[in-house]
Amino acid sequence: MKIYIGTKNEKKIQLAREIFASLDSTIEVIGCSAKSEVSDTPWDEDTFKGARNRSKNSLNNPDADFGLGLETGLTERYGKIYEETWCWTRGSKGNESWGYSSGNVISENIQKRVIENKELNTKSLEVFDNSSNSWVLYSGNLELRNTCLSNAIKLSAIQAKVKG
Repeated sequence: MKIYIGTKNEKKIQLAREIFASLDSTIEVIGCSAKSEVSDTPWDEDTFKGARNRSKNSLNNPDADFGLGLETGLTERYGKIYEETWCWTRGSKGNESWGYSSGNVISENIQKRVIENKELNTKSLEVFDNSSNSWVLYSGNLELRNTCLSNAIKLSAIQAKVKG
């Protein structure tokens, strides 16, 4: 079985490979380019839509059994801004499942700067004092990003397996 994940990021591809291998060792995970069709900094529902679109666009590969889309974006809840990740898995026969990571609250200082710029990405590095990884700024450790990506992928993968 072949799953195409809509990213060329080797860390994300490897993480997906490890998760799917723990469910079924015959699954092959392959990275591919897949557009999200949302802004570079998706807010609220656009994060969900971006993951869905990447999974749909990943299925454009002729030998794909599943397309997997990951999208990280921002949402505002309870007066705070959180960065969250959605994962959408779509089968070539139309079956779908999705998973959501826990949100990572952004510090007050960065929240103010994000709201002023409405951006959270490498195109707006000045917001993050020239750091290219926003998650490190929030957590002090890249492991938090891997945990959030992993949670979203696992929830989606488990649902896909249960649904068949």
